[in-house]
Amino acid sequence: MIPEIAFAQGKPEITRHIFKLGPIAGFQMMYPLYGNNQLETGIEGVEIDIEPAMGFRAGGLMNYTVTRRFSLQVELTYLQKSRKLSGGVDNMFKNNSTYRFIEIPVLCRVTYDFAGWSWYFNAGGNFSYWLSGKGSYYAFDMYDAGVFDDVNYSYKFGKEPNFNPERDIYVEKPNRIQLGIDAGVGFYFSIKEKQSINLDFRFTWGQSWMAQDGPIDLNLSDYKEELRHSFGTLSVNLAYVFDWDPTQSNKGKSNFKQ
Repeated sequence: MIPEIAFAQGKPEITRHIFKLGPIAGFQMMYPLYGNNQLETGIEGVEIDIEPAMGFRAGGLMNYTVTRRFSLQVELTYLQKSRKLSGGVDNMFKNNSTYRFIEIPVLCRVTYDFAGWSWYFNAGGNFSYWLSGKGSYYAFDMYDAGVFDDVNYSYKFGKEPNFNPERDIYVEKPNRIQLGIDAGVGFYFSIKEKQSINLDFRFTWGQSWMAQDGPIDLNLSDYKEELRHSFGTLSVNLAYVFDWDPTQSNKGKSNFKQ
């Protein structure tokens, strides 16, 4: 691969096209964003509170150095998102959901050296695929029906699903492929030659609803599941990366004739 000539302060500088590879993991705090800021529960006159929830992500990254300052980064991670609802009469209502995704952020990175640290800014698109989901809920009107424990449920997809209408939530029009916008800031420091630790803080603004379905009847309660929402997510991510220069890895190799 031919190295690129970069110019800094009027002087030519050789910038090698280096790959940075490694694992990445992080914790997230998320908040569901409902259309028109309305949470339609089907329960008249009852206010439901939306609480921040925690999740995590783990996977790997590849960063490609284009110039000394500019690089492109692609990540592939397993992602867990959560949602928490509570409130109602005597605070007897609660609904905790967990969603599982495969996520692919595609980011542009700009790096600066300042006060002895290497800082960077990330921005780009976020693509994810909804794998599955589950949760539990309880509503105050279930007590009168003789139900005293939380009801566990799973999300089911498909036109003709095999599901229990009292235990599962059938999502007829799920957005399995979802889009988002990522932006954040971070820094990295070297621990060995060609090895470093990255720490970044990132916000993801979801652009897709979980589903196009309107409020879904759960049968055991007047409460209806509302999936017309996206997520706003704040994450803290830690990565261990090492450099791989293809031009260096090919040095010293010889071709032998058979």
